[in-house]
Amino acid sequence: MDQKINLQYKTENEFFNPRRFFNLIKLDFFRIGNSLILAPFIVSLVQIILVLLNAVIAYYTGRFEPISLNYSFYFFADLFIGIISTSNILKPIHSNEKGISFYTLGASLFEKILSLWLYSFLFYYLFSYIAVFLSSFIVSLLSYLFFHISTTPSLLTDSLIYFENFSLYSLLTYLFIHSIFFLGSAIFKKLNFFYTILSIIVISICFNIVTGIFVKLVIPLDYFRYNIASLSNLLQNIIQFIMTHKYLPTLISIIFSILLYFVTYIRVNEQDLKGE
Repeated sequence: MDQKINLQYKTENEFFNPRRFFNLIKLDFFRIGNSLILAPFIVSLVQIILVLLNAVIAYYTGRFEPISLNYSFYFFADLFIGIISTSNILKPIHSNEKGISFYTLGASLFEKILSLWLYSFLFYYLFSYIAVFLSSFIVSLLSYLFFHISTTPSLLTDSLIYFENFSLYSLLTYLFIHSIFFLGSAIFKKLNFFYTILSIIVISICFNIVTGIFVKLVIPLDYFRYNIASLSNLLQNIIQFIMTHKYLPTLISIIFSILLYFVTYIRVNEQDLKGE
């Protein structure tokens, strides 16, 4: 009887259920979402304090030059904190007690991973975007109202233009980096952030070594002597093809990110099977 109930439970949880997924998102908000969303606003609060302090000093020292608002630095700080949080987001699966709570939660594995992905990637990016923009606008407004100090970029218009040009590139870059550290959180049991970085370095070194050995030992030297011109032309054609198709690197990074997320799903599922 217990086996039948268990099988029925597993079968129900294999499918995506919108209502169940919505309830899971609400639950994950209280588990991890509130702290993730709060982080960008803490960084923005630091930005407001530092820039207004600079405005006070400028006001009382008579230096009325425009205050520069470095959007990139604070936005990068937000995303860096997000990557650190992402590297630990699947850490509970490596703990017996927390792992049981994670895997026995009344939702499918796909729904659980998707919910964590939404909070650590999409929601976090959007709130980081909003937090930096709001803090920059608040700083600009307060600096002008209380100290009559203009800012660069000025108030709302220039900052909107800045984020419009910056957002797509940063979003795709964050997607690519997030997929790497999301997988790292599923693989490593501790020090996930540092082990993921170390793994990237080791893989890069090994790839360069293997490539060098292959070129030196497998490909004949005479080939390079008599075909170096054709190789140069081939490389130039490849570079020219990539440059003329500017969306190709973006497409490759998106495909690679999806592949890493799929590997993450497999890894988390394997951990579940080990627990059983």
